[in-house]
Amino acid sequence: MLPAAPVEARRAGEPPGPLWRRWLVAATLGETLGFLVPVLVSVLGGDGLPEGPRLLAFAVAGAGEGAVLGIAQSRVLGGVLPGFPARSWTARTALAAALAWVLGMTPSAAGDGWQDWPVPVQVGLAVAGGLTLLLSIGVAQWTVLRSLVPGAARWIGWTALAWLAGLAVFTAVATPLWQPGQAAWLIAAIGALAGCLMALTMAAVTGWGLLRVLAGRPAPVADAGLPVRAVAERETPPSGLTGAEVADRVARGLSNASSVRTSRSLGQIVRANVFTFFNGLLAVLCVVALAAGPWQNALFGGVVVANAGIGIVQELRAKRTLDRLAVLTAPRVRVLRDGAEAEVAVADVVLGDLLDLRAGDQVPADGAVRTSGGLAVDESLLTGEAEAVAKAPGDPVLSGSIVVSGAGRVQTTAVGDDAYAARLASEARRFTMTYSELVAGTNRLLRWIAVVLVVVGPLVLWSQFRSTENESWREAVTGTVAALVGMVPEGLVLLTTLAFGVAALTLARRRTLVQELPAVEALARVDVVCLDKTGTLTHGDVRFDDWVPLDPRCEPAARAALGALVAADRANATAAALAGEFPPPSGPPGTVVPFSSARKWSAVQTGDGATWVLGAPEMVLPDAAARGRADALAAEGRRVLLLARSPHPPGTGDGDAHLPTGLTAVALVVLAERIREDAREVLGYFTAQGVALKVLSGDNPRTVGAVAAAVGVPGVSGAADAVDARTLPEDDGALAAAMERGSVFGRVTPYQKRAMVRALQRSGHVVAMTGDGVNDALALKDADIGVAMGTGAPATRAVAQLVLLDGRFAHLPDAVAEGRRVIANIERAANLFLTKNVYSLVLALVTVVTAVAYPLAPVQLTLISAVTIGVPGFVLALGPNRRRYLPGFLARVLRFSLPVGLITGIAAYTAYAVTRWADPGAGVSGARTTATLVVLVVALWTLGILARPLTAWKAALICAMVGVVVLVLAVPALAEGVLLLRLSPAVLALAAAVGAPAAALVELATRLSGRPA
Repeated sequence: MLPAAPVEARRAGEPPGPLWRRWLVAATLGETLGFLVPVLVSVLGGDGLPEGPRLLAFAVAGAGEGAVLGIAQSRVLGGVLPGFPARSWTARTALAAALAWVLGMTPSAAGDGWQDWPVPVQVGLAVAGGLTLLLSIGVAQWTVLRSLVPGAARWIGWTALAWLAGLAVFTAVATPLWQPGQAAWLIAAIGALAGCLMALTMAAVTGWGLLRVLAGRPAPVADAGLPVRAVAERETPPSGLTGAEVADRVARGLSNASSVRTSRSLGQIVRANVFTFFNGLLAVLCVVALAAGPWQNALFGGVVVANAGIGIVQELRAKRTLDRLAVLTAPRVRVLRDGAEAEVAVADVVLGDLLDLRAGDQVPADGAVRTSGGLAVDESLLTGEAEAVAKAPGDPVLSGSIVVSGAGRVQTTAVGDDAYAARLASEARRFTMTYSELVAGTNRLLRWIAVVLVVVGPLVLWSQFRSTENESWREAVTGTVAALVGMVPEGLVLLTTLAFGVAALTLARRRTLVQELPAVEALARVDVVCLDKTGTLTHGDVRFDDWVPLDPRCEPAARAALGALVAADRANATAAALAGEFPPPSGPPGTVVPFSSARKWSAVQTGDGATWVLGAPEMVLPDAAARGRADALAAEGRRVLLLARSPHPPGTGDGDAHLPTGLTAVALVVLAERIREDAREVLGYFTAQGVALKVLSGDNPRTVGAVAAAVGVPGVSGAADAVDARTLPEDDGALAAAMERGSVFGRVTPYQKRAMVRALQRSGHVVAMTGDGVNDALALKDADIGVAMGTGAPATRAVAQLVLLDGRFAHLPDAVAEGRRVIANIERAANLFLTKNVYSLVLALVTVVTAVAYPLAPVQLTLISAVTIGVPGFVLALGPNRRRYLPGFLARVLRFSLPVGLITGIAAYTAYAVTRWADPGAGVSGARTTATLVVLVVALWTLGILARPLTAWKAALICAMVGVVVLVLAVPALAEGVLLLRLSPAVLALAAAVGAPAAALVELATRLSGRPA
């Protein structure tokens, strides 16, 4: 990672440094030269253009001014911020400057007509316009700085202050000097002087702000560039860092707090809900509509603001709830400080901390091993290498790797964003989002619509200007705005986000943490669930059940050796279960081989030179007599371990331990697990839903088979039905076939679990994997959905998309139900939105061909969108729905919306054309009234179709929307004063005559294509 450039953190009383001076010169020149662009446009005759073209000309000039300023500023910032995106900075500055010019010129473009607008509208627009002028450039530039500098939001305030100060200087200089009757050259000279002083003032203020914003960057790690072994030589004392040392390193920015997030920040939420392509387009169209008038046609801007506000509020609610739960379940790590062991949050680890790592821990920061007791880590989440790596003192350890066996102490050498996992964009924690068919389908729709807007928009503008029905450029612009607004799906993304967020909140109340929102939907698509036995089908609290001696002569020594094994491998769950029954001996043990999920045994060498091995009977000693007794116990659903003795030490080779020779069976250690009370019910639910179940366990196949039969896994009647994973083929195709045939597999290694998940995926299945142990982490990461238990290993929780906080398997059906609700309801809402886009496109194409005025006004589209799409779509998206998942979301939406939208568009144009033909005196406003009523009739009928089967709350929703329409039509102040409707008996009769057959055609079309959602 490149070291950060030094930043001038200026203290009070110190003179500004070279960075401020460079900024002062560059920003002053950039603003001064940039201002020449609009001056040049004015000199070339821009002021004499008609209002519409003049607005466009100065918007382009504003973009030029912003581009020049952005280029000058980026030259300075590129020297202090490594990787600074100069092009993005320049482009966003130019766009913001263009918006500021458009807003500044809107009152003059609107003429005197704006004075007739309601006073609250005038005041609100003035305040909004002023704030936008002050904040536009700062907000645009903040979207670049936010990923580079902590606390970058302060830049918005500094740029706003700079604009205020610059305008004040310009006014103070120019106003007294400008006098009536002065020569043109003198007026220009005074303006140039005031403009230069304004630019200098703004550069000075933003320069001071820049120093303060950049001062918030953490100091660079002094030894980040040194080799790991060299850093390890600067040893932290065995007692760990002192409290003062920790505080100093936190103050210097040397903590493990990373800028990589698992949830979106406030700035990201605001940006995602506000700064979108469609919101930007609608904002520009709103300004244009205000300029063209009447003001009612800009009311759709309120919908944009409401959508953004609702989205931000709901996402923040979800974020607060989910972040609180995430804090409760966040992994903690043991560190040595001031001579004592303490548990701290992963983010609170500092450079040089001594970590106490045990099996199941995920390494939180890069480090070097100081002590190792058989420490072995799995780095496959980072490197893809499948073998565990033994670590000796001095060896490097990468953040994100998982301790699979042993224990050790590691001194951190790189933390936070300097750590390996952070630089790899968080491979270890899988921050990449789960695939979502809804999100993918919605994004594809949005891309198509964007292309249509780019192609059709200019054609509509051309047709409206050549239409004889439009008497001025204002009417032509209004028609174009209506056409484009109708084709923008302004609420679809919002509803998708809200549906995911509400689902996550609902599950959070049921103690299920959703770490990736699309996982809620993806779980509903799962057709295979892979289950780990321990902690999923059973409670996971293993307890000692029985001791079966095979050689009574060795029993005292065997019990003492078992105590030594337990004491040497304290992080192992099995060892913890045996600790109370087998106390450790007084003397220190000899060589220790910690338990490994891959080996499935552990060993210890006692003082007499003997080696004692505890592990799976078939892995330790294939002795016929011992195996027979072990299998009989395993068939009862109990876990059985074999304790064996050898006079020889463990073998070594290939970087791993091997069983000693000369082993003899000494005793069987029997453990018992409690089957979860809800396991049978949950498995029955999945079976009824057509979801295949696969039990993958590292335990004895007979034990796993007995437990699976007890909880009702389909096709499993007893212990004999389980498959020993050691007999499975390694070929991908053969393994996939074996997975299709079998349901229960024992003696599965962690790497086999991952291979099994991948084999099922290659066969076309959507796979969910549940687990709680470190041996499940690899499979959870590669599964389509990983589900971890809240009581499981930190590494397992870190890679999972769902965490069952209280460890209750019964919450999984709740998550499936939420996923189904999300899929079915978003499909309903998408049908509504896309239908509007289709009939708006149909009307746009008709106007291009016929050169008539657009049949709907923007304000009328606002009413239609509100009562037939926005409000009902929001309610339907959040309502209950238990429809089973069906693939083909996008195809079904298109199959419904294309014919319905086509019928609605043709009916609306027919009503418009017939009104113009039958009653020429009605004019464009009368014809638009008829078209509006027809669209309302057909769209409300479409809403009724999508709400089926009707329930009380759905019927109430439809009645409420119809009631709103009737109320609006019955109140002249709303119908005529706001919505620009010209109602008459003839118009109502014609609307009914066209709307009723169109609604019938919609009904017929949906029946022929199959009723949706």
